[in-house]
Amino acid sequence: MDRCLAIPEIIHLICDGIRREGSGSKTLVQIACVSRTWSDIALDSLWYKITGMDRLIRCMPWELWLTATMFHHKKLILNRPIKISDLQLLEKYAPRVRVFHYRDTFNRFGAFGIKIPQWVQQAFFLSAHHPILPNLKEPHWAMCKSDITPFLRFFLNDRLEDLQLCIDITRMEQVYFLAFLPVLCPAISQLELTLSNRVHDNDLGDQIQDFTVPLCGWRYLTSLVITDTTLDGLLCIAMMPNLKLLGIEDARSIWRPSKSKTEGQASLLNELRGLEAPFSALQSLGVGTNEPALVITNFIRVLRNAKLSKIRISLNSELDSEGDLEDLFIALGEHCDHASLKSIRFFHSESHLSPGFSVLEPLLQFTALQSVDIDSSWDSWGLMLSKTEAAKIASAWPDVHTLSLTPDAKTPHFTLLVLLRLAKCTKLRHLSFALDASDPIARRALRDDPNLFKGVRNYSLRHLTIGKGSPISHKEFVARFLSGVFLNLDGIVWEGCGARAPEDVYAKRWMYVSRVLLPLLGRVRRKWCGSEGLVRPLKNSAREWAGKVEDDDGDWSDEQNLGKWLNGVDLN
Repeated sequence: MDRCLAIPEIIHLICDGIRREGSGSKTLVQIACVSRTWSDIALDSLWYKITGMDRLIRCMPWELWLTATMFHHKKLILNRPIKISDLQLLEKYAPRVRVFHYRDTFNRFGAFGIKIPQWVQQAFFLSAHHPILPNLKEPHWAMCKSDITPFLRFFLNDRLEDLQLCIDITRMEQVYFLAFLPVLCPAISQLELTLSNRVHDNDLGDQIQDFTVPLCGWRYLTSLVITDTTLDGLLCIAMMPNLKLLGIEDARSIWRPSKSKTEGQASLLNELRGLEAPFSALQSLGVGTNEPALVITNFIRVLRNAKLSKIRISLNSELDSEGDLEDLFIALGEHCDHASLKSIRFFHSESHLSPGFSVLEPLLQFTALQSVDIDSSWDSWGLMLSKTEAAKIASAWPDVHTLSLTPDAKTPHFTLLVLLRLAKCTKLRHLSFALDASDPIARRALRDDPNLFKGVRNYSLRHLTIGKGSPISHKEFVARFLSGVFLNLDGIVWEGCGARAPEDVYAKRWMYVSRVLLPLLGRVRRKWCGSEGLVRPLKNSAREWAGKVEDDDGDWSDEQNLGKWLNGVDLN
């Protein structure tokens, strides 16, 4: 054996890499059987993360438990009471566990499809008089319908760093348990609390007031993801000095005080707005709501020149109008640092909106943006963009590498002329939008005016995603345009395409452009282009490379031998 394989640090790196792949359990078992030195390191990786209780129970003596088949499912049962000596056998494996996932669905059938009755788990916990997993750092616990909430304390210790809990808001024993967590786990820096069985009523502040209480106990959180909070909870979060990541998944109660608070809403609002530096360390913000957009807009207005690097906003309200979206983006421009924001993702699910460029225009102030994703649900609105407005985007966001502008829109508002302006984004690698490649005006302008192509060469774009509602005609012309402007384009993804060519004629044409025409034109360009990627002058062909093609549609391949071209074309 090579001497380097006797170095524990190298074996640790190998085993850790296998563990991160997620499918190397058998390999780690084989490594553990090589030698004692390798065994300890491999077992550390093998037991680093476990899901469910079955692996722990099955580590104890074989005569303690057995599996029986009932109703087509295997069920784990105990033959006798658990003894202290049984639990001592866990000492070889339990200290190795760092991440533990417990969910009702996992433990109903276990990680291996074995059902574990509730009383078996309770017996296991009652037999333990100390933390079951003493070195645990990240417990992920979904207690939605579980009756073993009181036994969660056997998994808690003062060294926990990351905690994820799913709480059934209708079970008060689970809600009250939260109040003790800051005392039991003071070192937690990353916290995710999720509500289930949430009731939609008019008094949301009463519903989650006890859910908000623990937040004030963790003053030094760096990451917090919660379903919702009340106004006093939001005030507490705003004063956390080290909070860098905040996620509020369904903000419906953030402007309602808890019933237990004697201060009124106006008093709490004044206190929140009077903070000298609210959310002082915040870098990443994610908020969503089913309420009107004004809920999120008012939250953004609380920020004061926040140095956010990432923002994610999700809206789902029929009451929103184009003006509400404009106010939201204006608030972002006024209350967030323009030089810090690098990524923004915005989603709205309603279909009645038809926003124009005025919605997007406030974002042009953020000159450091690298990723922009403005999206809506399928069969809904599409962002309207002219070639002049596209030129403004290319000028305002020189560092953007990912750009997605309502790719699922039913009615595309982008033409090839708009795409030509976006080609000036010299760092753009991923582009996604709904493109109207059948517009005759844009095609005629590109065909008759070769000067439009002068100096427009993009070497960065590698992936182009076309939305389902993207029509195309004169596909040979479209392929020549894309090949001549985006010289390193690997291919096109049409979101409606599966493994086989669908019946949709537009899907066939986009697939033909991507799989046949672009590779062919790429070969021609590599043969006839100079070192700078520019086409050499060819006799009697200048007009062809400028975009002059036949006047007819040229879609013979839609009916003739398309399957042969798409499935087994030989491009050599």
